[in-house]
Formats: sequence, structure tokens, C-alpha cells
Amino acid sequence: MLILSARDTVEDRIKGLDLGADDYLPKPFSFDELLAHVRSLLRRQSSVKQTVITHRCVRLDLLGHTVKLKEQTVDLTSREFALLEIFMQNAGRTLTRSYISERIWPGLADTNLLDVYMSRLRTKLESDPAEPLFKTLRGIGYQLV
Repeated sequence: MLILSARDTVEDRIKGLDLGADDYLPKPFSFDELLAHVRSLLRRQSSVKQTVITHRCVRLDLLGHTVKLKEQTVDLTSREFALLEIFMQNAGRTLTRSYISERIWPGLADTNLLDVYMSRLRTKLESDPAEPLFKTLRGIGYQLV
């Protein structure tokens, strides 16, 4: 995150960075300087790859291609793994059916494949019905909660 602000004291910049900003650019600034800061942020982000994603009690290891639920290994097919990866990278966001389908089955017409795979993921990952991992948004898509 880049903060653009009219506040230019050292204390303001320190506070902004301490609150989680990756960079702080006080006004006035040139457009070229702004672009240079954006390029710098993009370089930093592209070099840092997260290889393990956790959400609640699910741990997804992208390099090891493994999934653990409460420290127990869960066997997933490659499509189930890809589907879970999309949700883990977008936890809390509503993902439309068409977005998910295009990412998992590019070029295929909208079929019930997504429903089948969501059912499989739920069976393998939702051990407690009182605490669902996935939320269905009828007519829209799904959300990892």
C-alpha cells in the first residue's frame, strides 16, 4: 500500500509506515516520482511469493501441493486443489461462478462441474456443519468464510 498525503512531517511518515503502508509519498510530488514508487512496490511484491496459505484450520502448501486440516493431511485432486487455492487467495471475497469456472475450466460453457467440486471440497474440509468453510451466495457464487 502506498500512502499519498499532504502530511509531510517525519512523524506522519513514520506513523503511516507503522500502520502498514509499504511506502509513503508526501505532496507535492511529480507524476514521474509517483510512477517510480509504484514500480518499486510492484518489484517488491513480485519477488515475495507466498508458498503457504492458511485460513482458519486449513493450511495450503503451494510448493508441496499439500493440504492440511487441523494438522491432518487431506487428499485433493489437482482440480480440487486449484479450486481451494483460488478461495484461499481470495478469502472473504465473493467469487462469481463464472470467474471460478473460467479459472478452473477455461473455455468450457457453464456446467454443473463447479457444484460437483464444491460438494467434494465441502465433504473433505467441512468437518463441523455448525462452522461451514464455504458460503453459497445463490445466483452469484461462493465465498470462503
